[in-house]
Amino acid sequence: MQFSPLTLIPGVKTTPTKTSRSANWQEVNLMRWVAGKMRPVGGWEKLAYDPFPSDCRATHTWSDLAGREITAYLCEQHVFVDLGDGLVDISPEVPLSPPVGTNSPGGYGDYTFNYDTYGTERPERENTKPLTSGFYADNWGQNLIIMTSADGRMLEWDPSVLDGKLVPVENAPTGNRAFVITPQRHILLFGAGGVNNRFAWCSQEDNTDWNYTSVTNTAGYYDFQPMASVITACRSGSEVVFWTTSGSVFVIRYIGVPFVFAYDEISTGSTPVSPASVVNTPMGAVWFAANGPWRYEANSVVPISCDVWPWVVDHALASAARFTSAAITLDTFSEIWWFFPSTDSDKPGNHRYIQWNYKEGWWSQGTLSRLCGSSSTYTRFPIMSDGKSVYRHESGNYYGSFDENNLPWAKTFNLNVNIGQLGTFNKLLPDIDGDISALVFQLEYNIPRAGALLRDQLTPEAEMLPSGYVPFRHTGRDFRVIVKQKGYGVSPWAMGETGVDITPRGEK
Repeated sequence: MQFSPLTLIPGVKTTPTKTSRSANWQEVNLMRWVAGKMRPVGGWEKLAYDPFPSDCRATHTWSDLAGREITAYLCEQHVFVDLGDGLVDISPEVPLSPPVGTNSPGGYGDYTFNYDTYGTERPERENTKPLTSGFYADNWGQNLIIMTSADGRMLEWDPSVLDGKLVPVENAPTGNRAFVITPQRHILLFGAGGVNNRFAWCSQEDNTDWNYTSVTNTAGYYDFQPMASVITACRSGSEVVFWTTSGSVFVIRYIGVPFVFAYDEISTGSTPVSPASVVNTPMGAVWFAANGPWRYEANSVVPISCDVWPWVVDHALASAARFTSAAITLDTFSEIWWFFPSTDSDKPGNHRYIQWNYKEGWWSQGTLSRLCGSSSTYTRFPIMSDGKSVYRHESGNYYGSFDENNLPWAKTFNLNVNIGQLGTFNKLLPDIDGDISALVFQLEYNIPRAGALLRDQLTPEAEMLPSGYVPFRHTGRDFRVIVKQKGYGVSPWAMGETGVDITPRGEK
């Protein structure tokens, strides 16, 4: 018996066919790599809230002057806060306007020739390239500021006011699309006052002063060119980046009085899939476009190499992604998760995700339904929401209500003595840290390699013996090792370099 070392590079790499060979993992679910070893992502627990009456689309956590940590949940038509003892409804008296749906009125030329009678109104049709609503929440000092693109009002809530509700910020423009609060204590409004190519800002430290003609304040605005609507905006360090429907990427910089801000168009052709597909990270703003992920840093827009993007292209429902896809940071792990809707699900919302560790450079993937979330703080775990419920993530080894098929698992690419040669897979010698009883192993293999004869076979699950190896004895071609966590709440584990014992056979 002689074991050959199997050294797998951290991360997942998508390739066109199952018979490809690679030192990466072929497909995984709920996995990450730490110091080169694969381990499951942390589990989650559902918070004891009643379901939200409308889908939660943004979260924000901050502290008030009394030191209380507050979390806000911005829903499509409601807003709630948790001050430590449950949800409080702070929705404004005039309700938030709901986001626009996917359908638009039919027009001339819609449907087939001779459809219905002349002069009748055409039926509604799906708009496959809509400009969708964004949802924004941040704090102005201890006060919460929220805005949705569909509603357009900038609303404020003061936590020191007993039973207070969100109210419109005095004198602020309405009909806005997005806002960003800058480190210099200005609020930048995009699509300000309903002017689609305008961004405006309040006077420094005063969010009620929007007098652009005054010579004693610092309020002002720019109408940028080329003229287009703003998709979304995001802070990136001390700067602000925004994207438009024409494909332009702009950066805004603070330059002080008398002009206060300056802006430049720095790139084209890499607009986010949705307003929520943008996050600020220590390495600059990162966003997910139809042609893959991008980032902004130091006045440059550069593409990010994504090993799993073909998997996204194969599974993403593009029209729905404009409404619901969302990026969330997990700063503790130096990771960005991007959730998107899938073509193989009949449920609304997001169903799958990809995961990028921007410190180590690997990509991962999985199945999970989340619409929004926010990273951990010094005193709080990350939180995510599927729209109706909220989950505390990375807090254990339980994975909600998932069935056993959606526990953490991983599959390698093909393992062969020689390409196409028959072999007998005898044993697996995995390097496991932690609880060896937490895992089971399977082999997926075939004997024919192509065409109608190609049939994958799956062995029974096998456990690691006390002697340290996993027994198999199966003959075939193109062996793929599957590692599966076998239950909930198991002790932590990690898997490193592994040995394989495959005996070559003569037939090819």
